[in-house]
Amino acid sequence: MTPQDQTAGHRATDLAGRLAMILGTAIIGLSTIFWILFLGEQAEVAWQAQVDLVRFEQRAARVNGDEWRAMAQREVDPAEAAELAQDKKEMLQIVAAMESEPHHGQDIDEFVTRATEYVQAVDRELNLLEYDRYPEAQREEAGKSSRTLKSWNRPLRRSGQPTAN
Repeated sequence: MTPQDQTAGHRATDLAGRLAMILGTAIIGLSTIFWILFLGEQAEVAWQAQVDLVRFEQRAARVNGDEWRAMAQREVDPAEAAELAQDKKEMLQIVAAMESEPHHGQDIDEFVTRATEYVQAVDRELNLLEYDRYPEAQREEAGKSSRTLKSWNRPLRRSGQPTAN
């Protein structure tokens, strides 16, 4: 083998090594970008779930206050009835938005189920109040509180973010 052949061989080996290093660096860079984007999207879904949970809790607290006031006064004021209807509508919109998230997980599914049960219980209670069936409305309130209100947000609060399906 002549010195020129050896130099050409070293150049080919050198070139192949450089190409392998560039290709490896590009693969690592693309993988890193992919993971950053993926984790950013997951963080955004978790953040949105927490925002929606707080919005739902605010409406639920207002609904509970209005229900208790209606029971104490033994009447549903027309202005309160309109506010209650609006709050229920907003709660259902929040639940629907959470459920429609493309990457929602098991925790959000569980929250959606509990929140929907809560809104249904609110409907039953308000119907009882409208027809002056206050003792039954009080029993519905007690059942609603024990089965849904205290536990609806536990999965989302416990994990701090939704889990992937």
